[in-house]
Amino acid sequence: MTQIITQEESSVARAEEPEASEEPEEHEEIEDQKPAIEEECGSTPACSPLKHHLEECARRVESGDTEEN
Repeated sequence: MTQIITQEESSVARAEEPEASEEPEEHEEIEDQKPAIEEECGSTPACSPLKHHLEECARRVESGDTEEN
């Protein structure tokens, strides 16, 4: 069975479709939790030695030094 859509029905259907020009939804700003986690972890006895090695490695990368001391 073939359904025939009139021009009037077609324009009603188009009017119901959301327009692309609508304002985008506002998203709330998500706070970066990494600094707080790093600080909390770095102060524990289990993570402190690892943090030291990470900071040492980061200094070598920033200075361009390729040799480990």
